[in-house]
Amino acid sequence: MSDLLDHGGRRLVESERLMRFLRVFVGGRGEGTGGVARWRAMSSSLGAALRRPIFQRILFYGSTLAAIAGFGAYCSCMPGSNRAALNGVASAGAETGAPGKATGAVTGTSTAEELRRSVTMLASTIGPRSTEAPRGLEEAATWLATELRSSNYEVQEERFLAGSPPQEVRNLSATRTGSDPSLPMLVVGAHYDAVSTMPGADDNASGTAAALLLARRFAIRAPKRTVRFVFFTNEEPPHFQTDTMGSRIAANRAKLRGDKIAVMLSLETLGFYSDAEGSQSVPGLLSLLYPSRGNFVAFVGSLAARSEVRDLVGRFRETGRLPAEGAALPTMIPGVMYSDHESYERAGYPAVMVTDTAFDRNKNYHEKTDLPATLDYRRFASAVEGLDEVLVARSSE
Repeated sequence: MSDLLDHGGRRLVESERLMRFLRVFVGGRGEGTGGVARWRAMSSSLGAALRRPIFQRILFYGSTLAAIAGFGAYCSCMPGSNRAALNGVASAGAETGAPGKATGAVTGTSTAEELRRSVTMLASTIGPRSTEAPRGLEEAATWLATELRSSNYEVQEERFLAGSPPQEVRNLSATRTGSDPSLPMLVVGAHYDAVSTMPGADDNASGTAAALLLARRFAIRAPKRTVRFVFFTNEEPPHFQTDTMGSRIAANRAKLRGDKIAVMLSLETLGFYSDAEGSQSVPGLLSLLYPSRGNFVAFVGSLAARSEVRDLVGRFRETGRLPAEGAALPTMIPGVMYSDHESYERAGYPAVMVTDTAFDRNKNYHEKTDLPATLDYRRFASAVEGLDEVLVARSSE
């Protein structure tokens, strides 16, 4: 009983102290009125100081910088770590027997050799491929269709007219149907055309080679989720982001069919890497958030695709194949929507670009010097191996 009385007494004393403080804080009468006067004087002095122009500028710029820093973190902070890749897990590469050395599903060659063969076929043997070089564009489509059929795919074509004078061009697609067709599918796409009369090894024979290799591997797998591989024509100017852009045709028709798509991956320029300081260019204040060496693969999307960008980067980093960075940015920033993922996002699908960052790294971009010999097939292979692991995981869920 005495313990209970003591406890009640302490609670009473604490309550009286709290009430006394509240009277002082809110400016009540009675005890503590001297404290109220001091508090009001301090508040008045602080208010006068904050009304001075110098303090107003400090507050404005400080809050602005804090907001920018917070937004930058929101756009660029990704799950996982690049520590494993940077410590050299992938540095031995696909050609030297390290984790990057996998065997091509159909040809029996190493990943790097298979990628080199496809890039060489598109950028050297066939060469320029666009509506300005229509013969090469058709040869590239025929070669891709033949390669896909050799992996036992039924190749679907989307033919339409484009160019001046109008000529028939085509998208190609190959679908590995999953065991649960009710699940939204994964779409992996790459444009096989090149700008004007350029060879286009990195842009975009590399992305096409990567998509083709992944399609070959999935041809002998049994995924739970359907995976569709699409090879687009007419990504490059003058068709870029117009109604004759191949991916815009494909995305719009997918929407009309009612296709359910979990995410679309656009494989865009994946073969150029450099360890040189300053080899990576990043526009504006974004340079404070990303590496200055072009030795990573980037996953890029709009703010609307942030959750998919984060998921893909986190999964890719877990593979330890190659450093990976992610960016979910406003679409007004140049480069964010500069690939076929833009078409799918316009159609209402989540879409992400996977890239070596193209013109922000590769000085051969859209030049005659964009040749097969300029690519780093060791790290290119590591990037594709990592993507393969990511797709296997996503397609099994």
